[in-house]
Amino acid sequence: MLHPEKRAYASGGQVMTEAALDGGLSRDLYVALGEPLDQNGTWALRLYVKPYIRLIWLGALFMALGGFVVAFDKRFRRPVAA
Repeated sequence: MLHPEKRAYASGGQVMTEAALDGGLSRDLYVALGEPLDQNGTWALRLYVKPYIRLIWLGALFMALGGFVVAFDKRFRRPVAA
């Protein structure tokens, strides 16, 4: 169950939207509460489906792993003088 919110802060007088997030391996689902449509309590709802967002982080991890492999590869070290 996702629970998006609208929060009103008294100090600044602004209303902020807090999105609900349902993360998965193949997609992320964001649910954001929009504006009230009428006096009956109905609200606009925004759904965002972001497919394969996790692969961006996986790609960054692969690049970091490749950097560590090259950094510790003996072929790229300077020879030590005897």
